[in-house]
Amino acid sequence: MRRTLAFLKWKGNEWAGKKDLRVDVKETGLREGLNAYAARQSSIQEQLALAFERLWTTPLAEWEALELNDDVSGDAEAQGEPSGANSWDHIGGNDSKDSDNEVLVGQE
Repeated sequence: MRRTLAFLKWKGNEWAGKKDLRVDVKETGLREGLNAYAARQSSIQEQLALAFERLWTTPLAEWEALELNDDVSGDAEAQGEPSGANSWDHIGGNDSKDSDNEVLVGQE
């Protein structure tokens, strides 16, 4: 995402630099048309960069919030509180009650 924004901003500056670059064109109308085209292309690139930046701001903010929540749950786990990943340990016979029953059945 960062590279895309950097490229679009760079490309916009490149187009802006092309304005008035063609000094060899003597016809006023053609020169104005070339300058208008360069200005328009520069504007398009800058608008794309702004649109993508706005579009990506919300998902990135949500992702950062999720990462912060993961850090908080990691702190809770460090304090001895179970995390969501450990809550599935009882499935598949890993629960202590199931293993106690297996021992009792094996001793009969």
